[in-house]
This record gives sequence, C-alpha cells and structure tokens, in this order.
Amino acid sequence: VAKHPYLLSGLLRHKNGERLVQFNYHRNGKEYRYYKCPKFFLGIEGIDALVWRLVGEAIKNPQKMQEYMAHLKENANDDTLLVEKTDCEKKLKRVKSKKDELWKMWDSDDISKDELQKKIGDYGQEEKRLEKELQDMDAKLSQAKNKSFVIDNLERMSKVLSVQFDMFSNDEKKNFLKLLINKITIERVENTRNIYRYDIDGGLPIPHNTGYFEKSALSR
Repeated sequence: VAKHPYLLSGLLRHKNGERLVQFNYHRNGKEYRYYKCPKFFLGIEGIDALVWRLVGEAIKNPQKMQEYMAHLKENANDDTLLVEKTDCEKKLKRVKSKKDELWKMWDSDDISKDELQKKIGDYGQEEKRLEKELQDMDAKLSQAKNKSFVIDNLERMSKVLSVQFDMFSNDEKKNFLKLLINKITIERVENTRNIYRYDIDGGLPIPHNTGYFEKSALSR
C-alpha cells in the first residue's frame, strides 16, 4: 500500500467545478506528490491531514454524531424521488415520440419546413432539460443509497469509531472519506499567493466546514 494514497482523490474541486487531479514527479531521488488544477497545486500530505483532522473532530463528538445520524435517517427515504424519476422518464418518452411523429409528418408533406424546425427545436430543448433532470435524480438516488450504507455502518461502529479512528489504514481513510464527503471546493483567496479557502460539502457535522489555510503552513 502506498504511503500516501491521495486520500482526497476525486473529492477536490476548484471553485469553477474543475477537479484537482493527482500529479507526482521525481527529482534528485525524491518523489513529490500534488493535487493540481490549472490555477494552483497543493502538496497531498498537508491538505489530506487537514481534512482528516476536521473529520476526526466531528467523529469524536458523540452529540454531533447523533445529530448527524438523525439527519441522515430523516432524509434517507428515496420513495418520492423514485416516483418523480418514473414520471420524468414518461415525459421524456412522450417528447421523443412527438419528435418521431413530426418527422413522419415531414415525410408525408403534412408540415412545413419552418414549422418542423421550430417544433423540433422546442422538443429538443425539452428533451435536454428532462435528460438533465434524470441525471440529477440518479445522482440523488445514488447519494440516498450511500446514506443508507453510512447509517448502517455508523450505527454499528459508533461506539468504537472514536477509538479506532486514529488506527485506520490509508485505504480505510480514503474509503471512509468518500462515504462522508461529496466534494471539497478549494480556491485561492484573491490578491494573495499563499491563502486558500476550503468548503467541505457532505453533511457531516464538521466543526469548520468552511475555513482558510496557508499553503506554506500545510507543508511544515
């Protein structure tokens, strides 16, 4: 197992939505590892340690963990979302059917070119909107499944988590973070070279979901 397996791989984003990707190189026999985007790069050990410490502060707070699990249970029901998805799929099927009917009308000279182009454009926009809604619903359903998994595991492990937390292997840390965090947005503060802002999105009751850090301090 690698000493530093990029704990936040897939979770880090620039404020414009772009992912920070893994990057490493060797110089003078030493390996350097970073997360980077076109705007900046961060050494992995520092930012990984910062996020893991913040998660640990939340995990080791029994009251916060009880509040978090209650919140997850309250929002874990995906029945309504499944109904909405089925309805959206039906609407999308109808729109596609109407587009097919228009082309049949065109083949039989029952519609003008201008009218065809206008209606095809309108239905095309509606089709894209519905497809986007379905993608969003699928993402929410996936999150709901993850919530159920997290609830089951946190309830089972809650009594020992605070003790075992500091003994997690690197792979266990990585998998645990992916369960609890949706994404972490990082941006450099304007008119500075060394100050960065982070925003942790995941619902976990972390004491400081949003905060600042000095890039140079992370390297110490």
